[in-house]
Amino acid sequence: MDDDERVHGEGIGIGQAGKSGGEARTRVALRRLTRLFEERTRRIAQELHDESSSLLATVHLAVDNLAREIPPEHHERLVSIRRMLDEVQEQLREISHELRPALLDDFGLMSSIEYLCGGVATRTGLSIAIDGAIEERFPRDVETAVYRTVQEGLANVVKHSNATHVVVRLRRGPGHVICSIRDDGKGLAAPDGGVRRGPGIGLLGLRARLAAIRGRLFIESQPGEGTRLTVVAPTGGSHVA
Repeated sequence: MDDDERVHGEGIGIGQAGKSGGEARTRVALRRLTRLFEERTRRIAQELHDESSSLLATVHLAVDNLAREIPPEHHERLVSIRRMLDEVQEQLREISHELRPALLDDFGLMSSIEYLCGGVATRTGLSIAIDGAIEERFPRDVETAVYRTVQEGLANVVKHSNATHVVVRLRRGPGHVICSIRDDGKGLAAPDGGVRRGPGIGLLGLRARLAAIRGRLFIESQPGEGTRLTVVAPTGGSHVA
């Protein structure tokens, strides 16, 4: 079953298009909570970037001062220390950008996902391929929900799947965007030995985020055959049923 068929198939329906005023109020509240979370994350990312840069600059100055006080034959060890400090600074810079990437605000979903995948691949050695190219912009809540899905999906792959290769696929459909993360890892075993469909791998936070935009989440897996996480997010106008 491909991603387009999955839009209409079985899955975890999240935030189905309800008619009641109570459901509408719930979605409004969820959107507010999500935006508060993103704003707090933005502040944390900025503070992490600023504070770590300042501290590392101080350490670099201390190393420079030390270099003037020790014999030249020990300078090679300081070169190694400087190299490690540069690596730490780069890692912290990538983490702060992934927490709330400026790319997502400035250039949109595709550039942010490419940057995210590149950073994860560099840090972990995981092979990550991106299939699809979407240049248009979507509402901020939609772009954020899809980005967070990819982020959480990759985090679960790294932590739990023992995978070596991941494919992140993006497609634009009528009134929605589809994003899937598929790995070649060990998969998820259901209690009855069948396909496990549902939350349970650290994705519960995505449910509220997707409910706020009437999105849908699908998790498909077989033991030994990897896992595919798919999100279908309405982009405005008509919603996914």
